[in-house]
Amino acid sequence: MTNHDQVNDTRNMLKICDLGSASDASDNEITPYLVSRFYRPPEIILGMPYDFSIDIWSVGCTLYELYTGKILFTGRTNNQMLRSIMDCRGKFTTKMLKRAQFAYVHFDEMANFRSVEQDKITGKVCRLSLLSFSSRLGRGFPHSPDSEVHDLSWAKLK
Repeated sequence: MTNHDQVNDTRNMLKICDLGSASDASDNEITPYLVSRFYRPPEIILGMPYDFSIDIWSVGCTLYELYTGKILFTGRTNNQMLRSIMDCRGKFTTKMLKRAQFAYVHFDEMANFRSVEQDKITGKVCRLSLLSFSSRLGRGFPHSPDSEVHDLSWAKLK
């Protein structure tokens, strides 16, 4: 499965041609879909300013995949990607979530992660607020519209 043009025979050198997000550091648009999903860092998903570190994250994910043959962080959506990242790395800090423009999409005001799941029997999409990630954020997220912030313990999306 190894491409010999990119990895040498002793597997101690890797040539990377394109990480897909090359741009001037001063021109970084905040969008939750920059970078291919399995290599997308939390800063992108959460809507935070970013720099070259997003490429380091992608390289780390790529190296893991090359070594194990498995994808490190899996998920069909950004929400599932965040859950996969937290399962591996632990919860995000309050400081990080307060700076994130899209935190309100994935976390409630108490920093509880809102896991979006699909019921395997009915196929309906539900949101589950995971209380294990609770740490106070004071008055909520600075970027969350009031209409978006509400209690979703086990509420079905409409």
